[in-house]
Amino acid sequence: MTEHREIYKRLLYQLLEEILLLIIVLFIFVGIYVPVRSISKQITKSQENTIRITAPDGMPLYINGEKSSSSIDLILENGEYKTKDTKQPVKIKKRPDGSYDIEIKTQP
Repeated sequence: MTEHREIYKRLLYQLLEEILLLIIVLFIFVGIYVPVRSISKQITKSQENTIRITAPDGMPLYINGEKSSSSIDLILENGEYKTKDTKQPVKIKKRPDGSYDIEIKTQP
C-alpha cells in the first residue's frame, strides 16, 4: 500500500509542477501581450501617414514640457514626424511614468 501512496505522491508532484509551469508561461505571455496591445492602442496609423498619439488612461500628454490634450496628430514626411497642422518637426520621448513628452522643434 505504501508503494501506491508513493506513486500517487509522485504523480501529484508532477501534476503540480506542470500546473506551475503553465501558470509561469501564462504570466510571461500576458506580460508581453498586454504592453504590445496598449502601445498599439496608443499609436494608431491611418492610411495617409498620419499618426495619432493618445495618452494612456490617467496619463497626461506633455507637449514642450506642458500638460496638454489627450492626443496629437502627426504626419510622417521624409522619415520625420511633423505636426499635422503646422508641419513643424517633433521629437517623441516616453517618460518613466508612461506618459509621452512631445517636443515641437521651432524652425527659424
